[in-house]
Amino acid sequence: MEKLFSRHLVGEDYSMEELNVFELSILGRLAVKYPNIKPHIPLLQVLNREITGVGMYVNFCYSEQTDDVLRLNHLSYDLMSTDDTIQVTGLEHGLAWVVYISDGKIDFMELVTYGEAWDGNIENCYFCSEMQVNSQEMSSQRIKQRPNEE
Repeated sequence: MEKLFSRHLVGEDYSMEELNVFELSILGRLAVKYPNIKPHIPLLQVLNREITGVGMYVNFCYSEQTDDVLRLNHLSYDLMSTDDTIQVTGLEHGLAWVVYISDGKIDFMELVTYGEAWDGNIENCYFCSEMQVNSQEMSSQRIKQRPNEE
C-alpha cells in the first residue's frame, strides 16, 4: 500500500498520478452501489492529494477527452458513498469517505476520521460495513496491496 507523506501536501506542484490501489478500491466499492460511475474510473488520474491532519482530499482529473463517457448530470445528488467505514491501523474509529460529483464528473474524494489525528498512512486498511461496526465484527475484506508492495 502506498504511504502518503509530505509529497502529497497542499500547495505542492507535481504531475498527475495514477490512482493507487486504495483509491481504486474505494471507487470500485462505490461502483457496486452506483454502476453508472464505472466507465469513469479508468479515465481518472490524481491531480493531487491534500492531507489535512484529520482527513485527506484526493482531487481527480480525467486523463482524456470524456465526451464519450456518460455524464453524471442525471443524478439527484452531488456526492456518493456507501455505508462502509475504512478501518485503518492506528485509528480507533476508522475513516468515513465520500466522492463528490461536479459538472457530471467525479471531482474529488474526501476521507475523514471521527476526530482523530491522521497522517494519511493507508497501510493495513479494510472495509467494514456499518452493521459490522455496530456488532463489533471485523470484515476480512482487506484492501489488497500491489504484489511489489507486500
